[in-house]
Amino acid sequence: MGKTVKKARSAAENECEYSIGKRRNGSEIVMECGTCSVVPGLDEQRCFRNALGIMQREGVPVAITLRSHVERRYGLEACASLGRISGILNKVDSLLAQLNRDSGKGDACMACVKPLAGKLAMIDSRLKSLDLNSAVTSAWGLERDEFGSNRPACADCSGMTRVQVADIVKNLRALEKIVTRGAIKISEAV
Repeated sequence: MGKTVKKARSAAENECEYSIGKRRNGSEIVMECGTCSVVPGLDEQRCFRNALGIMQREGVPVAITLRSHVERRYGLEACASLGRISGILNKVDSLLAQLNRDSGKGDACMACVKPLAGKLAMIDSRLKSLDLNSAVTSAWGLERDEFGSNRPACADCSGMTRVQVADIVKNLRALEKIVTRGAIKISEAV
C-alpha cells in the first residue's frame, strides 16, 4: 500500500516481527504472522498483546495489518481503541517506574509502594489479556486506596501518586464507556 519507512524487526522472544508502512493519512503497522501458531486476529490475546506493545513503542497508526496466509486489516476504530489502551499502559508503566525509584528510599516507602505496584501490575496484566472489565474494576479499588503516611516526607510522593492514579482511573473509565469487543472489526480481508 505504501512505502515501508522502517525495516521489519522483532523486539524480543514471543513478539511479532513488524514493519511500519507509510500511508496517506498516517502510518500502518504490518505484523508478520506467517510463522505464528495462533490464527491471527486482534481478538486473540497474543496478537492483541503484541499490537499493544508495538503501539506503546511506535505510536497509534491509522491501520494494523496482520499478515499470514490471510491478510487482516483493522482500521481507525480498532486503532483508536488500542491506542487508548496503550496510552493507559504507558501511564501505568510510568507510575510503576516512579514507584520503583521511590521504593529504594527506605522501608517506610516499601509499605506504601509494594501494594500499589502490585495493583498496577494487575491492571497491566488484565489490559494485555483482553480482560477490560477486570482492569476497570481494579481501578475502582485504586481510587479508594490511601497513599503515604503522616510523615512530612510522604506528602509530595503521595500527592503525585494520587494525581497519576486518578488519571489512570479516569482513562480506564473513559475506555469502559467506548470499548467493546465489537469495536475491533476487520475492515478488509484479502
